[in-house]
Amino acid sequence: MAKINPNLSRRDFIKQLGLAAGVALPFLRSSVAMGQTTTAPLRVLFVALQHGWGSDRDVARFTGSTTNFVSPNPFSAFDAIKNQCQFIDGLRTGFWGNAHDVSYSDILTSSVRYEAPTNPALGGPFPNPTSPSLDWMIANHHNKNVLRLSHGYQSFGAAYHPLSFDSSLRSLPFFTNAREAYLEVIDPLRQQNQTDPTLLSRNNALLSMLGRDTNRLLARLSGQERAKMESYLASLNALGNRINATGTATGNIQLPNLPGMTLSYNDQMDQYLEMIRIAFTLDTHRVAVLGLGNHLETWPWFDPVTNMNRNGNIFGNNFHHEIAHYDKLPGYLPEPTSRAAYEGWVRWYAGKIVGLVNTLTAINDVDGRPLIDNTLIVLTGEVGNGRHDRGNIVHTIIGGGSRTRRGRWVNVPTFEPRNRQGYFWGSRAPDGTRVESGINYGGPVSRHHVADLWVSVARLAGLNINSFGIDVYNGTPIEL
Repeated sequence: MAKINPNLSRRDFIKQLGLAAGVALPFLRSSVAMGQTTTAPLRVLFVALQHGWGSDRDVARFTGSTTNFVSPNPFSAFDAIKNQCQFIDGLRTGFWGNAHDVSYSDILTSSVRYEAPTNPALGGPFPNPTSPSLDWMIANHHNKNVLRLSHGYQSFGAAYHPLSFDSSLRSLPFFTNAREAYLEVIDPLRQQNQTDPTLLSRNNALLSMLGRDTNRLLARLSGQERAKMESYLASLNALGNRINATGTATGNIQLPNLPGMTLSYNDQMDQYLEMIRIAFTLDTHRVAVLGLGNHLETWPWFDPVTNMNRNGNIFGNNFHHEIAHYDKLPGYLPEPTSRAAYEGWVRWYAGKIVGLVNTLTAINDVDGRPLIDNTLIVLTGEVGNGRHDRGNIVHTIIGGGSRTRRGRWVNVPTFEPRNRQGYFWGSRAPDGTRVESGINYGGPVSRHHVADLWVSVARLAGLNINSFGIDVYNGTPIEL
């Protein structure tokens, strides 16, 4: 067996430690996955639902106190995990342009300026933001990739809504079907998971060779240099134990099979959630974005007009106008049957999120706690409900463990459009000048822009920021 040069320097030795790690798992650069740390990072999942998660204050509101509350009908599915949830009730977004088109570019950036022109390169009538999206910022901070998945989250002429942007303001693509996502995300893990006796033997030989010469090297070191080297060796020992125990770091992780060419909507949804579970468990991705659209064909709901159980869209084939925009009665009041169908649709998706939370609760992270304690799930949407409520949108925050104050409803303060009490309500124009909103009618408007929430999420994820997106959107961060 080859011997280490007796004149081997500390730098060369450390380089060989890196080679040892590279032999083990060249594609996995996570100390979490390699068992080299018991400090668990926070993973963040953003789930954007077209039309929003269905809270309509004019129909049904949260009631009660901060910690003893009753959720409105669309959120009833979350009752099963209520102790894991925070409902931030009432955040505003932009009040200009087409609510959907503007918000798709703005939802994770909070940086689309007032009446900014649309950009045909985005594949639809969408304007450009002026800063990157939060998912990109978090992942870039941790030098991690983002798992971006689109499940029917589409617009006319666009395969997916433009949610994510990098620092060059380029729109970042999503996987649009489970099979393609599997081949790029899961298949490399599955291939690496096949035990290779030759590879394991080579790993053991290299680790053993390095280990036998450590005493001679340590004898030449003292003080801080010796302490640093002992730290490196401890990491190497942990890595070797991990390799010998499991063959690879994915040895004890159950991986799904390759999806078929044609999957039902339900099965594709489940595949996406499995990929998120695996990516967060192995720390191959620290951030994920899941866009959910209106392509679900059937879902159960109860019709309050006929007192009958229904399934899917009984009105036709235009979900957007027949169901999601349920304000069809005079005075833009909600039509009860359409609204019930919409709320049933929201509950179907909520049930899937509850299932993911239960799965993450059953997985132990590297710190011994349930994975959900080290995961933050943020439910958002471009409009609050079928009536384009952009003044008081509910955002649901799930998980976070001791980092967050779960099991509560936060009713954020508001102001009246006619009496703004000194609060600036507006944006910035394309030339950078401040533009005050001219609306002086309607119901109360939130004092907090969603940018205040994104600052808090970013801080939990390790970013040291005090503002996000357009400066005039920022007030006081939302305490989570």
